[in-house]
Amino acid sequence: MAHTTLTVRSNIGTVSDVLIRDLGWVVPFGGGAGGTVSLTAHAAIENALLSEDLRTLATDQAFGAGPLDSTLILGNGTIEVPADDVDTLLDALENLVIISFDFNFTEAPFKTFGSLLNGDEIIDAEVEILTVFDDAATLLRLTLVTAAFDILESTNIDPLEVGVYHNGENKLLSASDQLRIVITPGISTQGAGRVNVLVRR
Repeated sequence: MAHTTLTVRSNIGTVSDVLIRDLGWVVPFGGGAGGTVSLTAHAAIENALLSEDLRTLATDQAFGAGPLDSTLILGNGTIEVPADDVDTLLDALENLVIISFDFNFTEAPFKTFGSLLNGDEIIDAEVEILTVFDDAATLLRLTLVTAAFDILESTNIDPLEVGVYHNGENKLLSASDQLRIVITPGISTQGAGRVNVLVRR
């Protein structure tokens, strides 16, 4: 999913791999160009957020007084951040929650899941078809229960094709709510998938 990347790059001044001791992770020095590790799995990012050594190495300014002169430089997959903004970057990642669940054709007409709070912001959502439905009349729709808002409309999901169907539009909740996958399987005898929703809390 988008918005869940943490990059860790060794400074170009390092001459050997950098060990993040409390994680047991090694960031390669990259032969003078700086080596980069990209974390996209939510569990890996959660571990990184607990690391005091990562924060120390990303703010130690071991190679000068400039904003990108620490032993490790952190980023969000798009930009790298100066040492002064490391805590802001990590705090923003800490507030991300991924709600995931599986569904299949036997759970029609819908499956309700997840607890969303007033003020939560949905910043990414995807429906992944793992096993195709075998009735061309099948429709799937991802929605909010109380707000009656479609996060992913049926026209944007093809239940007859294995793949990931994605919506990156943000939705700020003004009340607590739940997620629901609406399943209209027709006469399907198979069909299954997974929903992943990224929330900033």
